[in-house]
Amino acid sequence: MSSSGYTRCARAAGSTYAMRECLGAEQRRFDARLDTAYRAAMARLPGGSARDRLRNQERHWLATRWSECRRRYASAQGTLSLISQDACVVREVARRVVWLERYER
Repeated sequence: MSSSGYTRCARAAGSTYAMRECLGAEQRRFDARLDTAYRAAMARLPGGSARDRLRNQERHWLATRWSECRRRYASAQGTLSLISQDACVVREVARRVVWLERYER
């Protein structure tokens, strides 16, 4: 679920630093989509408790979003582990975007 911008960047990346920069740019793209998806999901809801529920779910997700990536790569070493952790973070944000885009109630 990566963007064409990320694909081009990753193909041209010749170092760990460059690859992490590509992943950072991809995360910023997904963060923008996340904001749009959240606002759209809130707008689709009738109000009151439905909006409160989504707001609370989003706050919980924001508080815990990187915990799985940190746990998974806590003992990993080397530069590849940095790229793997960054990619995990991008995947988590992308999953949340899809979830919000499909959110009904």
